[in-house]
Amino acid sequence: MPEKLRIFRDYSGKELTFYRIEVVDKDGNLCPRAALPIFLKTTGTLQILGVDNGLQTSTERFQADRITTFNGKALVVVRGKGTLTVQTYDMPAVDIE
Repeated sequence: MPEKLRIFRDYSGKELTFYRIEVVDKDGNLCPRAALPIFLKTTGTLQILGVDNGLQTSTERFQADRITTFNGKALVVVRGKGTLTVQTYDMPAVDIE
């Protein structure tokens, strides 16, 4: 059962940073059936350049401040400096700088 969100920095270059968002259970195991809406907020000069979930049939926009997880995962690409806040319903928000 999904309990919280976990964020990994997959790539950090001169300008862009890629974050992988995962939905995990209370033991930290990936919830591969989780399809949750993820809401993104930024502070400072941080900009969301793109989001994706890997679902080829998804009709969600690539440039948005929300994405639905697919197989318990989603991706966000950002540029700039600031804080990225990731949240979904009934789970604590996660901040990353």
